[in-house]
Amino acid sequence: MKTLLLLLNDGKPAHVLSLGAAPVQIGRSPANDLALGDVSLSRHHASVWTRGNTVWIADHGSTNGTQVNGVPVKGACPLNDGDLVQLGNATYLKVKQLQESEPEAAECKLVLHDLAMGVRRALFIGDNELDGRCSLTVARDGRSVTLSEGRRSCSLAVDHEFQSDDRTYRIETEEVEENVTGPLPEDADSSFAYRVYATLNGASGAETRLERLSGGEPTIINATPAVLLYILSKQLEADLAKGTPGSIAGWCSDDDVRKGIWGRDVDHSSNTLNVLLYRTRRELEKAGYNGGCIEKKRRATRLCVVQCETE
Repeated sequence: MKTLLLLLNDGKPAHVLSLGAAPVQIGRSPANDLALGDVSLSRHHASVWTRGNTVWIADHGSTNGTQVNGVPVKGACPLNDGDLVQLGNATYLKVKQLQESEPEAAECKLVLHDLAMGVRRALFIGDNELDGRCSLTVARDGRSVTLSEGRRSCSLAVDHEFQSDDRTYRIETEEVEENVTGPLPEDADSSFAYRVYATLNGASGAETRLERLSGGEPTIINATPAVLLYILSKQLEADLAKGTPGSIAGWCSDDDVRKGIWGRDVDHSSNTLNVLLYRTRRELEKAGYNGGCIEKKRRATRLCVVQCETE
């Protein structure tokens, strides 16, 4: 049995997610698996997952509530095939269960490819900041994209190149792997088995030391990448100290990251941060680490490691 979660637009499926034991987090925050621009949603509104052959939904104390077939949900409750879920005032989801023999369309997501830098990042439904002056808006059908610059806007075609701020980009589609069996919602975490120690007062300034929990020679990162890792480590350390689950801990807004690195009085676009993220990931990969331990979503970034300490 395969279970799908359909995001509806005017009653028709506009976006499809495959469900598994790992919960799909839904809300306005970019930290969610399904980040939506519906202002009636809470930042972390609800989550949906499967346990055995049963689908479950949990409302996380949202302001405008969750309803299943018109009945308000408090806490967690099971869902059946065909159930209609309403989140807030304007977001509708539908559960569809398929027999293994039933065909289905592959789920795809849109990504923005910076052709000059080779950087690719996911685009989310709603507004996606492109640089200091422009934004990309992905419609709720998950396919239509609009480029906005001030009062001007234009539609963009998938797999066609376009320019903004003298840079060349292309919007591409990428098939999404279905959710794999994982921990239950309260324990879900994808942190890497790394230990991080970060300081701004090392022998030559900012310094971040990474090592694997399994042992081995640590790696030292210096200069601006070390400042980036210090800021992300500081946020993760603070969240974990408050008891925030590792699955959602550590998210830091891109605005705070930019201000922490370059200062409040310096204007640096989101693309400048994207370039720094790309270079830092490459530096980590050259040292034998998985660059994916720096996770990026719309307007937020975090470090996914098991242990961290800042000074």
